[in-house]
Amino acid sequence: MCIRDRGYTDPFLTNIKKSLSPIQFGNPAINDRVAVLRTHSGNDVFEMNTGKDDASQLRQIQTMNKRDYVTKEYAQYDGESVVKEVRSPWLKDVKLEGTDGLGFSPALKQKDSLTYFSYEFLRPIKLDFIENKHNAIEFLDVYRYKLNAQQFEPCSVEHTDNCKFYQSQPQGIWNLRPVQEIDIFVTKQNFLGAQIPTPVTIYTDSTKAEKVVANEAKDETYYEVEPLSGTLSSVQNPFQFNTILPETKFLDQAKDVYVPLVSYSRTYGASSQVLTDDFRDIKTLHEEKEVLPVAGYVLGAIFLVLAFLILLRVCALKISEVDPDEYYKAIYEFEKADKTKDGEVEDENEEDANKTNKNLLKEEDIVS
Repeated sequence: MCIRDRGYTDPFLTNIKKSLSPIQFGNPAINDRVAVLRTHSGNDVFEMNTGKDDASQLRQIQTMNKRDYVTKEYAQYDGESVVKEVRSPWLKDVKLEGTDGLGFSPALKQKDSLTYFSYEFLRPIKLDFIENKHNAIEFLDVYRYKLNAQQFEPCSVEHTDNCKFYQSQPQGIWNLRPVQEIDIFVTKQNFLGAQIPTPVTIYTDSTKAEKVVANEAKDETYYEVEPLSGTLSSVQNPFQFNTILPETKFLDQAKDVYVPLVSYSRTYGASSQVLTDDFRDIKTLHEEKEVLPVAGYVLGAIFLVLAFLILLRVCALKISEVDPDEYYKAIYEFEKADKTKDGEVEDENEEDANKTNKNLLKEEDIVS
């Protein structure tokens, strides 16, 4: 399965591309496609596993632009022609992992973490299990996940994996400059969990300014997944794109200031009717899952009873085949050994010696 860039061709950019030749200082490398719900443009092609041979690989991203690591197509005009290059935007190659985020592998367990690949940020995003909850329909249990906190730590000895994403900013801030090629920084909505160096204000109108106040219930990312099938039940995925005003004495600004530009949010919530229609098979699977162990116990008990009856029959046949003399001889030897063990009889050699002495005494009496 291939996923191509989601966007539309902009007429204004198309006209610029066509009308401005290199002689007129135009740029033939300009991309006339404006991305929708993406932070970069291009024609990236993804291959996804269908799960046909291995259900655990369902919806897993396999390649991006025919490579097994994160890539991006870069285009530039060298003065003679447009040169295109597909390469990694990050410091090191970032291996592709995770699904498309619209579903996950089946048979999930609470100890499992989820990973989806973000087309917006060109990086895998990890989710941690936080709780088991009931959805709108009583029979449907879902697992709830939220963003892994370690992903938002700045590059350090303890978090070396984040160094390849150029995370030199304070905690809770992702650097998208390698992807956007301009200073764009991503945070959770309303800077939730971000250790920004200065207070940030937002202007609701021309006269009123308010401090940014984060609300975890609204500004955190949550995924709810039906664990048996891996089906997505609901999503709350808000992010915020920010730019930075560098420190400058001209504006009497002592520190860098992060300025919110736009919020991006992907949400999904299945209605009760949709859940009833789409997850009816899931309910059946749940019921079958509960019945299977009981059926297994019943079959196991029947097997044990049959095995015991067969064993008794075999033993009876073997006893009937034993020679009577051999049978009684075995019983005699057993009783004899048992008595010897309890000290009721003496050693056979001692008994034979006593008999010999008695015979000698009788011979002496006859002679005398």
